[in-house]
Amino acid sequence: MGVRTFGNQPLYSTTASTGSTPSTTTIAAQIQGLASELYEVRFVVGASTLADWRLEHALSSALGSTAIRQQTVVYTASGQSGEFILTYKAESGDRFRVIPNSSFTGTFACDISAEVMA
Repeated sequence: MGVRTFGNQPLYSTTASTGSTPSTTTIAAQIQGLASELYEVRFVVGASTLADWRLEHALSSALGSTAIRQQTVVYTASGQSGEFILTYKAESGDRFRVIPNSSFTGTFACDISAEVMA
């Protein structure tokens, strides 16, 4: 079981957190350069229209399936955001990211925060 301890500073997404009319190659949010640790990850995603998202734990910057360690597909309603909390065992250099699972016309906002579990 992971616990939080004083000193475990959260990591936050380093890419732009808002945009418009994304495609399936748009990285909406990303945290990269992770250490080999157990992480609790919070994904906050939303759009001005119905949207489906890929929440990914990836081992490289490539977008193909061979670069993905784990993927979760979630949906958000039009004009709504959702928070999804997942736990991952990352390896050194891994990344967490949000990518639209299908293209849509509209605006979006995404953010990721990750905290090491002790």
